[in-house]
Amino acid sequence: MKLYILLFLIITAPLTLRANYVVDFSNPATFQVTCGTIQPSQWSVSASTCELLLPPLVLTTDTFLNINYLFRINQSGNLYKGDYLSVLYKTSLNGAWQTDTTILGIVNNNVRDIRGQFAMHLGDTLYFKIVAHTRLSSGFWAVKSGDISISGVTPVYFPLPVELMDFSGRYNPDENCNNIKWSTASETNNSHFILERSEDGEKFSTINIIPGSGNSNVLLNYEFRDENPAGNYYYRLTQVDYDGKSETFNPVFVKIKGDSRILIENAWFSGNAVQYEIPTGISSRLNVVLSDLHGRILYQSIVDPAEGNQRNTIPYSGAEGSMLLLVISDEAGNRDMKKLIPL
Repeated sequence: MKLYILLFLIITAPLTLRANYVVDFSNPATFQVTCGTIQPSQWSVSASTCELLLPPLVLTTDTFLNINYLFRINQSGNLYKGDYLSVLYKTSLNGAWQTDTTILGIVNNNVRDIRGQFAMHLGDTLYFKIVAHTRLSSGFWAVKSGDISISGVTPVYFPLPVELMDFSGRYNPDENCNNIKWSTASETNNSHFILERSEDGEKFSTINIIPGSGNSNVLLNYEFRDENPAGNYYYRLTQVDYDGKSETFNPVFVKIKGDSRILIENAWFSGNAVQYEIPTGISSRLNVVLSDLHGRILYQSIVDPAEGNQRNTIPYSGAEGSMLLLVISDEAGNRDMKKLIPL
């Protein structure tokens, strides 16, 4: 009888899979900061007051659970009683922050753990942040990757700083300028863009700084006119966060000497495929890439128009309503792009 009871318990007991949160400073989706120094291994604060915000933490697996948390704090150099680090929390998005623990600076290097426990019900959301302050540069607070861990909760990770949809350039002979355009599908903590120019694609110099839009979840378009270009140029775009973190995107080439060619005559969806036409008169081989908004390449091939491949087909069986980018480039550096939305 005992054997049957044991088997019944094993078969009928619910299998609960719990998530956990661990900070990783090489992954910007796991944290946000207002300032400080970010390295893949740690976040540090010296001679300033900065905040580290964790993503919302949701209980999704249990009707009730006591979740455990650990914040391991490193102090390096000389800090004093006027220097402090606080761990704060709140239990709703619009709630007031409450102080969990505050530690003060001491003269010697040290590592201190802040541990605790919260009782959460299914669907509850918990928010944490750290406020670190030092007056002088003789010491700093630091949190290393892996040194914040919270068990039993599912993190709602932050979106990436900027989701770049498109970055392109084209020469306008009527106005004698290069039109450089880019679009973002979303922005988080985006301070500004740096636009650079190069003659050889290796040595770049800044030609303009364009303000970002901070936080946005709608399509935004940017444009810069580089007037009276003296030759063919490469353009490179860098996005910079408020905390100084940056991401540099692949450069684009704009050709003004010789013919500036259109490489996509037309493009459209036809059933479960993308159809596109190449203009007549193009003889060089073309690189064809179909990608989604996240930069994931769905299709890539080399097409030779000299073989009569003016109209071509790309199989596609993805979701409706997801915008795609068709990009075709030639051996001379010309590049053309079409945005497509399957209906």
